[in-house]
Amino acid sequence: MEEKIQFKELGPNKPDLIISEQTKEKNKAYNRSFCRSWFMRKSWLTGCGIANALFCFPCILLKSDKFNVDTVRTN
Repeated sequence: MEEKIQFKELGPNKPDLIISEQTKEKNKAYNRSFCRSWFMRKSWLTGCGIANALFCFPCILLKSDKFNVDTVRTN
């Protein structure tokens, strides 16, 4: 529980992430990528530099104790 309290006090992690995806639909290619400004527009958004992924900050706080907060906080 102390771990979650400390995690909450630190607030959402906002690392530099490189997330991109290319999809193809009906013979047309689409490129999607993460834009750092999303952190400004979505205060609930947090990122993990190790997993190179985005998460919902409140969801992490409410997740069961089995969730490893250190993994998301690192980097």
